[in-house]
Amino acid sequence: MLKVYFIRAGKDLKNKLPKLFDAVSEDLDFKNEKIGVKLHFGEKGNTTYVKPELVKMIVNKIKEKNGNPDLIECCVLYRSERTTAEGHIKLAKEHGFDFAPIVILDGEIGDDYTEIPVNLKHFKKVRIGSKIKDYKFIVSVAHFKGHGGTGFGGSLKNIGMGLGSRAGKLKMHSKVKPIVNKSRCTACGTCVANCPVSAIALAPYAKIDDNICIGCAKCIAVCPYKAIGIPWGGASQRELQERIDEYAYGVLKDRKAIFFSFLLDITPNCDCFGYSETPIVKDIGILASKDIIAIEQASYDLVCEDGNDKFAELHNIDSSIQLKYGEKIGLGKRKYELIEL
Repeated sequence: MLKVYFIRAGKDLKNKLPKLFDAVSEDLDFKNEKIGVKLHFGEKGNTTYVKPELVKMIVNKIKEKNGNPDLIECCVLYRSERTTAEGHIKLAKEHGFDFAPIVILDGEIGDDYTEIPVNLKHFKKVRIGSKIKDYKFIVSVAHFKGHGGTGFGGSLKNIGMGLGSRAGKLKMHSKVKPIVNKSRCTACGTCVANCPVSAIALAPYAKIDDNICIGCAKCIAVCPYKAIGIPWGGASQRELQERIDEYAYGVLKDRKAIFFSFLLDITPNCDCFGYSETPIVKDIGILASKDIIAIEQASYDLVCEDGNDKFAELHNIDSSIQLKYGEKIGLGKRKYELIEL
């Protein structure tokens, strides 16, 4: 049975975190490996992301084992300071993540990606930030919390949605192409000039030809008036969860990985919100495992150990879909042994 290691929240949490790392990585060789530490740096105004001092402890343990860690992310799909690599890195450092190199895998505006074959139900190939090729070892540092589209968001979302390029994020969220808000469009031509396949014309406002558009979402990033947006409702909750799983499959394909799940500040929604929410339960602790499905299942079980599905109550979503489908496609196993340290 797959092992999931666990330390409880409390005064000695920081003292136990290095022991948790040692337990999950005991038989792994980090020497001279380039390690991608994937985390969410938090949106501007948010304070519930995993605290930098805890991430730094994991980074230091990697260095102790002679690994070479970088903090890795991709540009976000929506408009914010994290839309560009420059803004993303600046905000990350403002939030305290200044203790290791920060690498935004999909380039300055999120259009630099590599396609990885997966041959699954929704995707034949997934679009992952191109610099993923530099990392054969991923350490996932995920904040486990609620999510309005998937019920909960944890390691699967951290890896799958998080490392998808902007075009990949759009494909996970929707079946259709970007749309233009006519009332905001000034026909400035910025999107036309930046479209890589000439799919946009001014007639008299920006008009996207869906037959030509490749869904790269570059127009969303460059529009100075936020007139081009995302048709969020294009994919069902089931499809979204399954698509995130398939992207996680692509990221983890042919790579070694370990996963940390932080059950601290467990909020109703994700850290992409530009404000902080009240946690739905008390702090529980931190989990670690080599299996992404096992750690997600254990995290879910600990939050809902009183028998009440907190995430279904919050969002009216069956969030177990991502667990069942992830197991089905071979990401991991739902049965686990919880080992408290």
